[in-house]
Amino acid sequence: MSHRQFGFLVGLLIVWLWASLGFLIALGAAAAGLVGYGVVRVLEGDIKWADVTERFTSTKR
Repeated sequence: MSHRQFGFLVGLLIVWLWASLGFLIALGAAAAGLVGYGVVRVLEGDIKWADVTERFTSTKR
């Protein structure tokens, strides 16, 4: 492997790592925002836990 090829590979890997971490950070920030939004709705009383559990429990017994 020549010095030019090695330099290209190192540059490519740095940019690839930077782009993938940037995407993951943005995805994590969006997920944290959604969790915060849900917590605020629960605290304000817009969402009741009884309504949430009714959606996930079976009505057939």
